[in-house]
Amino acid sequence: MSPGALFGVLAGVSGTLFAFAPLLQLQRVRRHGSAEQVSAGFFAALLVNVSLWLAYGLATGDPPIVIANAIGVATALVTLAVVLRYRRAVPVS
Repeated sequence: MSPGALFGVLAGVSGTLFAFAPLLQLQRVRRHGSAEQVSAGFFAALLVNVSLWLAYGLATGDPPIVIANAIGVATALVTLAVVLRYRRAVPVS
């Protein structure tokens, strides 16, 4: 296997594993029953980012980019939905 192909495989695996990372935050929110300390803005920005990469992967026909970012879109959407669901209204001081 050429170095370029090896790095392509490693990048694809790494991207796919990274796409599951938001689930770690999701697990924490569910465990604590609160998302007060979680930035919804971060997950919204992440969703935009992986959506753009997914569109790029589809446009170029690059399966590793499509797979990793399709997973990223799904996990970012679910995590953002849960974060917003577990937000508590903060009283104005």
